[in-house]
Amino acid sequence: MKLDAASLWRVLVLMSVGAFLCTTSPAQQSGASTADTVGASTPWIISYPDTAAGLERLSADIIDALQKADEPRTITLARSMVLNDPAEWYHQTFGADTSAKEITTYISQREQIPSAILEFFKIGVPLSDTRIKAKRFDSKCDTEDGENTFPLLAARINQTPLYDVRLVHNHKTFRLWPLAYVDGNFRFLNSPRPWDYPPMDGTKIQ
Repeated sequence: MKLDAASLWRVLVLMSVGAFLCTTSPAQQSGASTADTVGASTPWIISYPDTAAGLERLSADIIDALQKADEPRTITLARSMVLNDPAEWYHQTFGADTSAKEITTYISQREQIPSAILEFFKIGVPLSDTRIKAKRFDSKCDTEDGENTFPLLAARINQTPLYDVRLVHNHKTFRLWPLAYVDGNFRFLNSPRPWDYPPMDGTKIQ
């Protein structure tokens, strides 16, 4: 069972995750740069490069902070993954007819999103051999990438890349999806369903 954006909220409530079988390669070593503030609630400055390696480094930093029980750093990193302006991003990526209800839902759940993200990364804390694997999606995806990956990519009105990150332990893989690089960092997008939006010309995204 794949852990997508919708099931991530069930993680927050049930404190459990689903798993699916796949084979991946070890994560690549990567570096981070400093450039962008993460929010008014913290003075910390965090930014990572817009690459799969950058997302792997962010994920490794979150797991490291959890392992060290560094609560300020942990919270800061998790909060940095929340969209500052979901309406702007949704409209720019999926069009002006983006669901207002979807945007409102994101805004109303904004305070809970960091906790949900941390529940995902806590999977890697007790597993010393957990591998982190991030993937960037520009246009193509594979069958193992999840049933809603291609529809989400196809629904974009521009070439905004999307990402996922996976924690791999033995033959189990836990997936956090979808994410996008916005304002100098990776942001969790919750559960966008642009194929449900009624386009202005009366047609529907297939």
